[in-house]
Parts: sequence; structure tokens; C-alpha cells
Amino acid sequence: MRGIGEAGSFAVFWGANCGSRRRYSRSLWKEESDVKTKIDGLMEDVVKAQKSLDRAMPGVCVCGPVLELVDCNEILFTVVEVTAANSLFHVVVDNDDTAMKIIKKLTQEEGGRVTFIPLNRVKIPDIGYPNSSDVVPLLKKLKYDANHRLALEQVFGRTVICPDLVTAANVARSNGLDCITHDGDQVTKNGGMTGGFYDHRRSKLKFVKIIKDNQHINAEHDHAKSELEQCPVDITNAMKQKGSHEKALEKRKELEAIISSADSSNLTMEAESKKQELKSYNRKVDELTSLLKGTNPVIDYFSYPYIPILNFSLVLTQRTYWTAYIDDDDISTGNRRIEKLNREKEREKACEARSAWEVQDGTEDLKQLMNSRRVYINKQEECMKMIKDLGLLPADAFEVYKGKNKKQLQKMLYDCNEQLKQFSHVKQKALDLYVNFSEQREELKRRRVELDAGDLKIIELVSLLDQRKDESIERTFKGVARNFREVLSKLVQGGHGYLVMTKKKDDHAGNGENNGDETLEQDLEGRAEKKYVGVKVIKACLLHQSFLCSHHRSTVSFTGNEETQSMKQLSGGQKAVVALALIFAIQKCDSAPFYLFDEIDAALDPQYRTAIASMIRCLADKDGIQFITTTFRPELVKLADKIYRVTQQNRVSSINVASKEEALKFIELDHMYNC
Repeated sequence: MRGIGEAGSFAVFWGANCGSRRRYSRSLWKEESDVKTKIDGLMEDVVKAQKSLDRAMPGVCVCGPVLELVDCNEILFTVVEVTAANSLFHVVVDNDDTAMKIIKKLTQEEGGRVTFIPLNRVKIPDIGYPNSSDVVPLLKKLKYDANHRLALEQVFGRTVICPDLVTAANVARSNGLDCITHDGDQVTKNGGMTGGFYDHRRSKLKFVKIIKDNQHINAEHDHAKSELEQCPVDITNAMKQKGSHEKALEKRKELEAIISSADSSNLTMEAESKKQELKSYNRKVDELTSLLKGTNPVIDYFSYPYIPILNFSLVLTQRTYWTAYIDDDDISTGNRRIEKLNREKEREKACEARSAWEVQDGTEDLKQLMNSRRVYINKQEECMKMIKDLGLLPADAFEVYKGKNKKQLQKMLYDCNEQLKQFSHVKQKALDLYVNFSEQREELKRRRVELDAGDLKIIELVSLLDQRKDESIERTFKGVARNFREVLSKLVQGGHGYLVMTKKKDDHAGNGENNGDETLEQDLEGRAEKKYVGVKVIKACLLHQSFLCSHHRSTVSFTGNEETQSMKQLSGGQKAVVALALIFAIQKCDSAPFYLFDEIDAALDPQYRTAIASMIRCLADKDGIQFITTTFRPELVKLADKIYRVTQQNRVSSINVASKEEALKFIELDHMYNC
């Protein structure tokens, strides 16, 4: 009984130790999780502090390109883009150190070139704007951050908006400022004037605005999407809270029912009895505590000599317990396992010995193979040396004798030696040269065949390209010739003319003239492989006068009997009519965005000026082409859309918009003055 009791006390003591270890491990895990939570919280605090620091220092480092730092009404997009030009893409930075760092990085990575505007280097002088309601500084019409003011003043500070070019020229000359109109026409302080058509569809500020609006829409879309994804979670949480609230409400109702149904007097009596019992229990605890304090010294005094004996008894009890715990079945199982392990050990030893013998045998075989390989390599080198001594061999020599055995080869060698005796008078070197040259000849033949095939393909390609080129030239020339006949008949009442392509056969014909009635179509039908060398007008006749011009010779007739004269005898106006007819004919085939004519009507008669003005008006209305002309004649002015008057006073030229009546009056006065 005593042994069983000691074993039972040991089992309880061991279980208590295991429980304390588990509690200690759980406490360590809890501390580890608490530390991880604190670390995560500190990292979040660091990130928040960094963001707060970034927000507390606006304008630091790279602010961005000027294009993204400025905002304005869409009406001013053209004004801003024309004024800033390439400065829209200059990058604003806080100081020159930042710019140097970015430049070094771009140089290392070969990232291109960028122009920077360091805010610490920008110095803006005082600018005096004119006190006029028509003149508005461009900077006042822009929206921007105050931190970027210096950079924007450098780009837009010296520019004012004027209603027209006259006001702009006056302000630029008197105040030394750059002026610009709402249409984008610009007058610099040095007197330079820039203007013309500006394509609003390619506005850079408009593109930036579209990109920003798109980013804003995408952000709103993502926010709405996240809120939509959060809705099912919120609904689930709300349903859970609703269920818990309903359960709590039911519990509350049950408690209220119990409280309402209980007798208040009975509850009071039970409470008093419980209080009395609690007081009695407290008194007993105090008595036992005082008794325990008195007996502890006595127990320590009597138990101190027996502590080593009890410890030794505890060890013996533990051994007895564990010995009794192991039964006979476990002993027999252990013995069988030991025998099995011993058998496996003997088997492994036998395998190891067998492997050692096999390794030794393999090593000896490998040595023998290495010796045999060395012998065969020596034989191969000797054979290769003998083959080299034979000189040049045919290309198929190795393939022909590949499947022959030694006896067959020896017999063939004997036969060859007998045949060689017949050619003992021929030198071996000559035979080698013959074989070498034969191989070179075959190689050259093969290359010649390849080159001939390539040459044939190249000739076919060149012929095809020439054919396409000639077809394109003929197709284009047909259109120009047709348009030339139409335009010349419109410019010259009763006149007509033809364009003919001049070819090589015309040069070989000497001074012979082409048939004047030959048309372009007839000339092209009999076309052979000829090259073009020029274009000529073979005939052009008027109602009362005819003139003919050509690439090689030109004649003209002014009388009814078509008396001809050379091209050199034509007047400047007649030459101008033919040249303009050719220009308009080409324009109908391949039009340009605009045409600039400088006094093309100076040498023309009135009827030709009127015809040319009508032709320009028709082409501008039909094809939407812009014609810019300078003239001192009223015919072109009468049909123009917009007229500018250029005057010179005190050696300074000025340009002003004029009405049609003012322009006609100006031309009339100028004509009277010159007369």
C-alpha cells in the first residue's frame, strides 16, 4: 500500500510539473504575440509620422512640370501654350541641389534631357503693367499654388493679353512687354510678330485636363467599388448585431419576468441567511489561519532531519514505478527488435564487403581500358600522319573506304600501287594541283549558278520597279495635263494648251519639232522603253493671240494666221499666266495646306487678274486651302476674306487689319500717287 501511495504521489507531482510547463509556454506565446502587436503599432506610427512630415513640408524637392502646376479657363489655353511654348515642360524643383541630383541620375541611366527651374535661383524684377482696361496681365488669369509663384512669374510674368494686334504693338513698344491676343497672335518687346492658324484640337493643356478628369473619375470609381465590396460585410455584421441584440432582449425579458414573479420577502430572508453563513465561514478561516501559523515552526523543526531520507525514498519509488510499468510483453518486443536490428547490421556489412570487391574489380578494369585507349589513340595518330603524308585526297575518299575490312583495303592498296607504276614519270605535285584546281572549278561553277539566279531576280525587280515608277509618272502627269487644259481654258478665254512629256527620243531627233496636234494620250500609246527628260507646253492659243512654250523651245502667235514667235519674245504677263495655270493644275492633283504668292498680278492685264482672282476664290471655297497674296491691284482685294494693310512710317513697318473699302481706297490713292 505504501508503494502504491508513493507511486500515486509521484504521478500527481509529474502531472503538476507538465501543467506548469504548459502554462509557462502559453504565457511566452502570449508575450510574443503582444510584442508583435506592439511592433506593428510602432511601424504604423512611423509611417504616419513620415506622411505627416511630408504634408508639413509642401513644395519640397520636385514640384512637377509647369504644365501640371497651372490651371486656367479653356478660353486661355491657346494664350498659355503660345506664351510658354516649350517652357510648359520645364520641371520646377525646390533648389539647384535637387536639380543636380536628378541630372546625375538621368545621365547614369541615359534617361534623356530635362530643363529645371530651381525656385531658390529665380529672381523676378519689378514689372510695371499699363493702367488700361484693355490690357490684362496673363498671370492674373491663372490659378496656381503660392509656393510655385516665382516659377510661373518667370514664364508668364512679362506677358499681357491685348484685344487686337494694334493694341499689342503699341503696348509692346511703349512698355517693353510681350503681348498676345486671344487668337494666339504674339508681339514681342523687340518688335517681332508671330501669328497664324493654331490647331486647338492638339492643345496640351486640354490633354492634361482630360487626364486629370480621368484620374479623378477612376479614383471615384475605385472608392465606390470599395464601398460596394464593403456593403456585404457591413450587412453581415449588422445581421450578427441584430441577432445578438434580439437574444439580449429575450434574456432581458426573461430576467424581468423572473424578477417580477419572485417574492420580494423570500429574497430578503435568503440574502440575510447567506450573509450570516458568509460571516461564520470567515471566522473559521481566520481561526484556521492563526492555527496554521502556530504549527508551521513545529513541522519545520521535526521534518528537517527526515528530508534527505524522504528524497531517497522518492527516487526509489520512481524506479519501482517505472520498472513495474514495463511489462513482459514490452521486454519481448524489445528483444525481437534488437535481433532484427542485428540481422540488418550483418546484412549491411555483407553488402559493404561485396561493394568493396566490386569497386576493386571495376578499378582494375578501368585501368585496363585506359591502357587500351592510350594504345588506340597512338594508332589513330599514326594513321592520321600517314594520311597527311598521302597529300590531297578526293572529298569522298573517306566515305568510299569506310565499310572495307583490312584485307580488302590491302588488296586495293596493292592494285593502286601497280597502277601508279604506270605514271612514274608524272610528278606527285602536279596531281595535287590538278585535284585542288578541279575542286575550285566546281565551287566557282556552283557560285556562278547562284549569282546568275540572283542577277535574274534583281533584273526582274528593277524592271518591276521601273514599270511601277513609269505608271505612277504617267498617271500623275495625265492628271496634271488634264487640269492644265481646264485651268488654262478658264484663265484665257478661248485659249487652250497641252502638256507633253519630253523623252530621250526627242533628244536624239536633233532639232526636229514634235507634231503640234499630238496629244498626251497618243504620245503614251506608242511609248517604248524611254526615259523622261522634261515637260513642255506644245500648244496654247488665244482668241486673238496664241503662244507656245516648251521645255526645249517655245513659240507664240499673236495674229489670226497664227504667226509664231519664240518664248523669249513673250511678255512677263503671258509667262505668268502659263506658270500659274501649271501651279493650279498641280494643286488640284496634290494640294498643299497654304500658298504664298508675292505680287503675281503685277505684270498681268486686268482680264487675267480678274480670272486668276476668281480661280483662287473658287479653289479656297472648294478645297479649304489658304492663299496668302501681296498685291497693289484691286482685283484680288475684292474677292479676299481678310485684308491686312502694311505701312511704313519713320522707317518702322506696321500691319493693321483693314476693311475691303479701306483697302480699295488705299490702292486707288497709291495708284494715283504713283501716276
